[in-house]
Amino acid sequence: AIMAVAGLRDVAPLFDRTRLGDIPLETLIASPPALLILNDAEESSPARAEMLLKSPALAAIKGRTAMAHLSLVPLLCPGPWSADAAAPLARLGKAANLRANSASPKS
Repeated sequence: AIMAVAGLRDVAPLFDRTRLGDIPLETLIASPPALLILNDAEESSPARAEMLLKSPALAAIKGRTAMAHLSLVPLLCPGPWSADAAAPLARLGKAANLRANSASPKS
């Protein structure tokens, strides 16, 4: 609901997933989203997903996908504080849409 309020659409459900529920990096590269939001919160121990962010394969989507860092901690456990993420998400979505519209060919 917060993503919708921010004007974003979660495209993750459109992708095929592994048995663990992950979206393979190859799938992401083959169908890059307009915006990829990465967790910017400090973690005591890095997650397995953080290792993928260092993959040189991500260079393939540069220019096609806006990548942004945002603390996703307010979204981990739903509550009134989760609404704090709406404004930053809306700013990221607006910037990604402007970028996508300026990059698309004019007819």
